[in-house]
Amino acid sequence: MKRRNWILLAVLVLAMFLLSGCGVPHEGVDVLHTQPDGPWQTFVVWPLANILIGISNFLENIGIVYYWGWAIIVFTFIVKLITFPLTLQQTRGMQAQKDLQPKLQELQKKYGKDREKLAADQQKVTLLIEERQKRQSDTERELSAEGRLGDDGVSGERIGATEDDESAAQNETRSHRQRAASRSWSASASPPPPGS
Repeated sequence: MKRRNWILLAVLVLAMFLLSGCGVPHEGVDVLHTQPDGPWQTFVVWPLANILIGISNFLENIGIVYYWGWAIIVFTFIVKLITFPLTLQQTRGMQAQKDLQPKLQELQKKYGKDREKLAADQQKVTLLIEERQKRQSDTERELSAEGRLGDDGVSGERIGATEDDESAAQNETRSHRQRAASRSWSASASPPPPGS
C-alpha cells in the first residue's frame, strides 16, 4: 500500500477508537436522567439512545417479547427508510455508469488517440444519458402523482425504455408526420372530386 493509504487507514482507526468510547464511563450512563457532555453526546448519542429507548418502551407496552431486540430492528428499518432516496439515487448513478461504459469504449476505439474529439463525444454521450434519466425520473414522478404508476414502479413500455426503443418511437412518429403531411399536400394539390 502507498504511504497515503496507510496514513488514511491510521486516521480512520484512530477516529474509530475515539468515537467508540464517546466519553462515557465503562459502567454506562442513564441517558434519560443524565445531561449529555459535549456536542457528540448532545447531537448523536443521546438522541439515538432516546429514540431506541422510546421504541423499546412502545414495544414493551404493547406486549412484544424481546422488545429491546425488536426495537433495534425497527430502528434499523426506520434508518433504511430515511436513507432510501439516497440509496436509490446512488444505484441509478451506478446503473447509468454501467450503461455508459460500452458507449465510451466504442468511442475510445473510434477516436483512438485523438483526445479532443474523444472528450467532446464522451461529454455529449454523458449529457444524453443524464437527460434521458431526468426525463424518466420526471415521467415516473408524474405517473406516481397521477396514481398510474404500478406497485412495482413500472407503468407502460416507455419507462426504462432503451435507446433503441426511443429511436424506434421517434422514427414511427416521424414517419406518421410525413404520411400526414403528404396526405395534406396531395389533398391540397388536387381538387376534390365533383359531388363530394
